[in-house]
Amino acid sequence: MSPAEIGTVLSSLKSAGDMAKALMDLRDAAAFQSKAFDLTREILNAQQCAIAAQSSLAQHMDEVRGLKAELARYESWASEEKRYALKDFGDNTFAYELKDEFNNGEPKHRLCPTCFQKRVKSILQSRGRSGFGQDIYVCNLCRSEYFLGVRREWAGSGPNVADGWMGV
Repeated sequence: MSPAEIGTVLSSLKSAGDMAKALMDLRDAAAFQSKAFDLTREILNAQQCAIAAQSSLAQHMDEVRGLKAELARYESWASEEKRYALKDFGDNTFAYELKDEFNNGEPKHRLCPTCFQKRVKSILQSRGRSGFGQDIYVCNLCRSEYFLGVRREWAGSGPNVADGWMGV
């Protein structure tokens, strides 16, 4: 509840209290009814202010909860992000790779650079080698395909997966 809202509620309640005191001093029935009506109006006004303030407070609390959840996701990603390093596999081919000191029993693996930049961890899946000796990886999430490693001249050995020979 903001200070202005609190002030409004207190002002309404003070007015209501003043009117209640004035009611005790009145002897005339018509004046008494008028003051009773004013008192009822002030009480209703104070109730409306209190309801509006409560609604505003609930909305702010929802925003705070959302921000706390976002902060927790950010901190979690920052922790996960430290476990990986962007690695050049040759010929300017890049992927994120798990650092040895952070493997925690996990096998060595690579993450999709596209997804990683979006704060999503997507492990690249091997699709064999191209006819140019590059390792082929695909991200099952964003469907990006990566040819990692130095491109060599066509050696003619083995299937050329890059040309779709194996149905990839």
